[in-house]
Formats: sequence, C-alpha cells, structure tokens
Amino acid sequence: MARKPLETRQLTALDVERHTADAASTQALNDGGGLYLRKSGSKWYWYFRSTSPVTGQRAWLPLCNGNPYASGRTASTSSLAAARIEAETHRVKVRAGADLKIERQQRIDTQRAAIEQSAETARRALTVRSLFTRWQDTDLKLVVKGDKRSGRKDSGLYAQQQFERHVFPQIGDVHAPDVQRADVMALLDKLKTQGSNRTANVILALLRQMFRFAAKRDLVQGDPTFGIEKKDAGGKDNERERVLKEQEIRELARKVPTANLNPRTEAALWLLLATAARVGELVKTKWIDIDTTARTWTIPPENSKNGKAHVVHLSDFAMYWIDRLSGLRSNPTWVFPNVSETDHVCTKTLNKQFSDRQRDGKPMSNRASNTTALALPGGKWVPHDLRRTAATRMQALGVSSDIIDRCLNHSEANKVTRTYQRDELLPQRKEAFDVLGAHLDVLAIADENVITLTSRRA
Repeated sequence: MARKPLETRQLTALDVERHTADAASTQALNDGGGLYLRKSGSKWYWYFRSTSPVTGQRAWLPLCNGNPYASGRTASTSSLAAARIEAETHRVKVRAGADLKIERQQRIDTQRAAIEQSAETARRALTVRSLFTRWQDTDLKLVVKGDKRSGRKDSGLYAQQQFERHVFPQIGDVHAPDVQRADVMALLDKLKTQGSNRTANVILALLRQMFRFAAKRDLVQGDPTFGIEKKDAGGKDNERERVLKEQEIRELARKVPTANLNPRTEAALWLLLATAARVGELVKTKWIDIDTTARTWTIPPENSKNGKAHVVHLSDFAMYWIDRLSGLRSNPTWVFPNVSETDHVCTKTLNKQFSDRQRDGKPMSNRASNTTALALPGGKWVPHDLRRTAATRMQALGVSSDIIDRCLNHSEANKVTRTYQRDELLPQRKEAFDVLGAHLDVLAIADENVITLTSRRA
C-alpha cells in the first residue's frame, strides 16, 4: 500500500529538520505543488510528482539539478528553498506541455551515449604500451599493508623487461582493442624460430594476464590470446632435474681455484650449496642480515620468494666462506656489491660467470677465456641447481622432507597445516644445515693431502 503523505501545507525548515531527525519516521512530507520529501532506505530525498500530458501517468522525478542518474537531492544537502526553486522549474515545463518523464529519459540516453563515446575514444587511444603501463600500475605494483602484500615482488619489472624486449617492438604502438590473435601468434612464432621456446611461453602468459585485465574493465572487447595454448607457443616447459653428484662436487672443488672466478663469486658458489638459498636471496644480502655471533643469516621478506623472513643457520663450512667475504669487505652495506658499489651485484652475474666457463667453442668478447673451466660430466649446471643439490644431499644424509622444506623456505601447501602448525623448527633446521656443511666440507677436499676447510678456519 502506498504511503499517504501528510496533509498538504507549506513546510518550514524546522518541519524538515524534525521529521528527518526522527529515525522511526517514514511518512512522506508534501510541500504542495508536487514537491514531496520521501524516505528511501535510511535517507530522505526531495521528489517532484509529475503527470504526463500524453499518457496521464504519474511519475516521481528526483530533484538532482538535472542529473538523471542521481537518486535525488537529500534533505541534508539541499535546503527546502533550493528544492522549491527546482520544483518550480519543473512546474513551468509541465504548464508548457512537457512530459518530464520522457524528457528525463532523453537526458539519460544522451548522457549514456556521451559516456559510451568517451569510453570508445579512450579505447581507441589505448595502445598496447599504455595498456601495459595501466596494468602494471594497477595489478603488478607491490603494495604492502601490514603483513599483507598485493602485486608482484618486483612491481612488474620482469614483465616490463620482457615486453620491452619482445612485445613493444612489434605491437607496442598498436591500439590494444585492434590486437588480433594473428598478431599474438606472429609474435610467438618469431620467438619459436629463434629457439626461445620458454620465452614464448612467458610472453603468452603475460599477454593473457594483461588482456584479461583489460577485458574486465571493458578496455577491449575480447581477449586476443583466447584459444592459444602453451603447445602453440613454446610447448611444455622442461622441468630441470640437474643435481650435482658427490664426485662432481669433488671435481668442482678441484676446478674452482683455477677457473679465474671473482673471489666473491667463488664464495657465493659454496654458500649456495651450504645454505640452499636462491641466487637472488644471496646477492641481495646486506651485512646487517648476518649475525656471526649467533651464526645466522636472516633473509628479509622483501628478498624471499614467498614474502616471509627466513633464518638460515650458518654451519662451520658456511662460516668459513662468510669469513672470506669479510676479508674482502669494501662496502658497508652489501655483501656482494656491484662494480660502482652503489647497490648489490646483478642477480644474473653469477649465472653469466658460471655459464661462460661451461661453453663449447671460442670465448666471447670480454668474457672468460677458459670456456670449460667449470664443465662437469653430468652436463651444464646453473646456480639454481646448487639449491636442488643441497636439498638432495640433505635427503641422502637422512634429513626429513618437512625439515628440508623449512630449510628451503617453501610455503606449506596444506592450508590447515599452514594455519595451525606454526613452529619454525629452528633446532632441527640448525642440525640439518650442520650435517650438510660437514658433508660439503669432506667433498670440497680437492686433494687427499689438503686439510678440510673447517680445519683451516680453526
């Protein structure tokens, strides 16, 4: 049943104030001449009641200064006098024969068309390059609030580098809504012909994420990567399984001293084996992260892959190399400073130095001359293989899988276990690192007549 308004009379500002202040009040107020104050939800709005001269139908029109999308002027933001002025404007139109409902719908249609035209204009001006920038600023940028993070740890720097190198040169200036599946496939085919299959898979994944971002915001009408599968790009990624055998670690110990490595790089190699750390975690280490008294290395959240701080126990073997690095210390902040000593060394530096010494053929310009200095019987190895080797050595030495996962700072896959089992198992992790260190100490003896590293340290 429709609510009956109070008797028609000229309202006062005090009437409006008292009526709207009463939380229990629901009855509409009628100021006369078609001007009403009605409640919607918890707020009061001014309306003008109009009768169509064509159909005779009545309609409630919100008083909102001509904005057809507004729900009406609230009593708290519009005075009674202002509502009367707007209502009188409507009365003049009605007396002139205007149908206010049709007029309002026409304004809505006009504004909707203008909005759609503006959106279309913006879409036409949106290039792949500018779309990437918006995606990066919105979804990829790292935002930390308390213990919660959103975005990517590098704020999309890796994605940006991939786009700068492989995407922007081909379609960077193309209007994003005009990108077709054929454009994407041409880009991926070019990478495949270069033998960059894994890069093709990475580019496909990044493009798919970006265009889905755009489609959800109606910036493009469709996703040009739809229907393209990994097999159409670089194919199935080959999971690396390279693990250095015991004899290879012994051989590595014999080869490293003559490989002409930077002393810090040599220390990094053995620390990667002794701590099972990731390359990025190691090269970003600051001296403040290392406590030689407690014999711990704390990897801060911003450096770890899962965004959680990780404490690594430094065995005797690891401490030997930390001491060696201390003797090379030239920067108050970074353990592995760059050439200008303004920041840490690039994360790719270690990979390049190791890779240069495991190649067939002539040496590259300004690179290592001995291209087989670190070559091993099991084939080429990369820094991350040292992390896998450390975990495998732990397993062979009897360390349980759950402790190895904690040593590697892996996130617990089971949500219940992750939520309720919060113990860090530091004593067990310390024992695991000590067992690994002692094992490496034995393997790293390059000659039977050479005393162990820990003995030399003592």
